Amino acid sequence: LPKELFNSLPENLKEDDCIPDENNYAPYFFKQLPGIIKLNSSALETFFSCPYLFFLKYGLSVKDREIGSIDPAHIGTLVHAVLQEYFGSINALKREYKSLTEEEIDTLGAKAIEKAFSNAESIEIYIKDPESKLKIDNLKQECKDLITDLTENVAKGEYRPLHFEEYFVFGEKSGSGIVLEDGQKIYISGIIDRVDVCEIEDEGKRAIVVDYKTGGAASKGDIKNVYAGIEIQPYIYLMGLKENHPEYKPAGGVYMVLSENLNKDGKSYRFKGQIVTDDMNFMALDKESFNKASSGEKASSTVLPFDLKADKKGGGVLPATSLYPLSDLTKMEKMMDWVKELIKQAFVEINTGCFEKSPLIGKGCDNCFLKGACSGAQDKDYRVLITNTGAKEIFNKYFER
Repeated sequence: LPKELFNSLPENLKEDDCIPDENNYAPYFFKQLPGIIKLNSSALETFFSCPYLFFLKYGLSVKDREIGSIDPAHIGTLVHAVLQEYFGSINALKREYKSLTEEEIDTLGAKAIEKAFSNAESIEIYIKDPESKLKIDNLKQECKDLITDLTENVAKGEYRPLHFEEYFVFGEKSGSGIVLEDGQKIYISGIIDRVDVCEIEDEGKRAIVVDYKTGGAASKGDIKNVYAGIEIQPYIYLMGLKENHPEYKPAGGVYMVLSENLNKDGKSYRFKGQIVTDDMNFMALDKESFNKASSGEKASSTVLPFDLKADKKGGGVLPATSLYPLSDLTKMEKMMDWVKELIKQAFVEINTGCFEKSPLIGKGCDNCFLKGACSGAQDKDYRVLITNTGAKEIFNKYFER
């Protein structure tokens, strides 16, 4: 520590065991057992977004100020609960999405909404506030519309929502996890919002992890954000999914942005993120769009992260944009390996005390909940985010190794 800062500390904080070892900060941020370090995926993304914000949230445990009305976090929790109840009820009834009538969807949806809202903590307090009550009433209607649209999307393909709020610890099983140079092993825990599963003939079961987002997230799923480390949660979830269900083959890690679409005309709940871009995946997600593209037309999809077009050179179908490089299951596995190396890099930097105010451009101070308590970064300290094209080229070279 700087001499001036050290001298200003109370005497009881000047003891050796109170001063961090400059090469061993990790114990102050993560749970540790002999030879094991436990991380969580949200903390890792926060570090890549801004090291100083990571220090404040996970080192000093600074939290956002609570307000006396329903906020985006509560809305997100309610929407998650509604969707879990709804999809879970269809699974329990063993119903096929394609055969559900409009009346059945409305009935099952209403039951899911009622159960999720009645079980929500503090909901009785919020409805006493007129503004919050109006938000809750609107949200119930929005959830009803959301259920209708998502049911239609699921029915377009063969993937089916199967697991919800699935907890995992990647690294617990022998042979899994991330091993550091000193032999220590990193465990990563998390909760997967939803897992969609599909049986592919002569191959087995493929799985796509779905991470619900209930805030504005126009850029979610960009390949450049995976490269930068700020959107690696889906790949960590895929690692955890393989830990829990080794029979599944990872075929996609996507976001589904919900609330930015609510109450808007022309809303879209298509996935955002990377999926395996082969014909089998296209057919299993949106068969109608695949068939349309196969006939030579450009097909717009409400499910896939991109539109489709015919591959005039090699046959088959391609994404209408070139920014989705995961053309087979092997490349998805390699992308997960890339993320593992990124996590190693993050741990080394955290362990050696790299907590500068150096947010990524566009991901930093303006929307930070600590903006009022932090003086913010200087313009020269912002990190430039690579372009999608640049990230794609780097990944393509990595996949060729």
